[in-house]
Amino acid sequence: MMGDWMGSNYGSSGKRYDIQFRIDPNGRYLWAVRCENDQERSETGRWTTEQNDAVLKLQPDSVADRPRLWRVLTVSTCEDANTLLVLREVAFESRNLPILFYRVHLLEKPDALQPLSDRDRDLFLDLLDNPPEPNAAFRKAAEAYRERHGEVE
Repeated sequence: MMGDWMGSNYGSSGKRYDIQFRIDPNGRYLWAVRCENDQERSETGRWTTEQNDAVLKLQPDSVADRPRLWRVLTVSTCEDANTLLVLREVAFESRNLPILFYRVHLLEKPDALQPLSDRDRDLFLDLLDNPPEPNAAFRKAAEAYRERHGEVE
């Protein structure tokens, strides 16, 4: 789970929020949110896990802010890839959608990192919803996998 992650969330008004989430191995985190109109806010603090790593607790450095709890969800078939992270805030709200984060490798200058454009995000989501037909190389790899591991349910 450690590393740099990017994700997007949408408010009830449809406004998009891009999130940069850094989880350091020393127990520190950075949570930076950029709104469509380029307003940005960030918080830093300490992170811990609870319930056998199923819950991520973020304790902000600011004593005025309450700790936030996030349930760590899994993406079926992607657990071992370590490229996707799905968090859902543990909150009593009617609109509490999970956030899909993807692993990024940040440049030396954090300002150089740009979130996905609306076009690229839409293309990515469309490919998830409507994957292309498998080519010959993919079918060959799938057959080799089935021979080694058996059928996938």
